[in-house]
Amino acid sequence: MRAPLIALLLVDLMARGPSGLPQSPGTSISIQSVVGCLVTEDFVIHDLEQIGRKPGDQAGGRFHVGSIPGMMPTPGEYYIAVYDKDESHGWLLMAFRDGKNSLVPVRYGYRLTKNGSQWTADEGNGGLATYRAMSRFATTLFESPSYHLNLSPGSCAAGMNP
Repeated sequence: MRAPLIALLLVDLMARGPSGLPQSPGTSISIQSVVGCLVTEDFVIHDLEQIGRKPGDQAGGRFHVGSIPGMMPTPGEYYIAVYDKDESHGWLLMAFRDGKNSLVPVRYGYRLTKNGSQWTADEGNGGLATYRAMSRFATTLFESPSYHLNLSPGSCAAGMNP
């Protein structure tokens, strides 16, 4: 019975970059690199302050790479959820790679609020249908593994190290 668990742990460890955080599928960039790029932006710093976080803090977070069910296809887009200390509020932050392979933070992240076991998303770009789809996504994302993120500014430039 332990063999499947050991295999799962081995696969998980193989997918991690030098920082111990997972590499995003099909790329050489670590999730920590995406977080570092996001934290260079004043609008992200403002969002983090709303949940009691600031650059240099450690925070719990989750991530997704690629499209979100019910939304337009966004292959390769990075979604990083960063939570407050009690994981009842957070922000869903986004970035994508441009034609030069640099990361570009997306200005309008989604404010997340936990209601029981469900999350609601608002304040991002879009209307009620978008907020509903993002709320469903945030609830599903919260069920994925949690990682400790270092909220320190990094580089968004092409060719950055993972």
